[in-house]
Amino acid sequence: MTCPRAPSRPHTGFTLLELLVVLVLVGIILSFAVVSLRAPGPAALVDEEARRLQALLRLASDEAVLRSRTYGVRLRADGYTFVARDEDRWRTIDDPPLENRRLESPVRMRPPGAEGDRRADTHPQLWLFPDGQITPFQLELSAGPLRRRLVGAQNGEIRVEEL
Repeated sequence: MTCPRAPSRPHTGFTLLELLVVLVLVGIILSFAVVSLRAPGPAALVDEEARRLQALLRLASDEAVLRSRTYGVRLRADGYTFVARDEDRWRTIDDPPLENRRLESPVRMRPPGAEGDRRADTHPQLWLFPDGQITPFQLELSAGPLRRRLVGAQNGEIRVEEL
């Protein structure tokens, strides 16, 4: 006497091998994500801050031309503030993206001009004029031994140099 066979049906679910392959792939992808989320090094921070300041200076220069108004920048070792000339005084700009900015630690700035100049609190070191011209300048950003220089020409050109 033979035993009746159960009707065959297709397999459902995953095999152990398939599950292990998926787990290995997920682990590899997560390891790349963790590496990319790592805090940027000083070189990346200096480059990022130099490029950001370059872009903001260009934006402020364009705003000066569009609004027929003189803009300025007050520079400090730990950041900068954009200002606009209203009649006979300078007004701090609080609107993004030209609001007051502090540099990411450990980045520091060496502003142009005399050290300890008290007028830097009330008058900007850099001027951006309605005709597209700017005050020629050189300022240095650094984090330890890593340095970048922003150079502004009177015609409004602003570039970043590696030192």
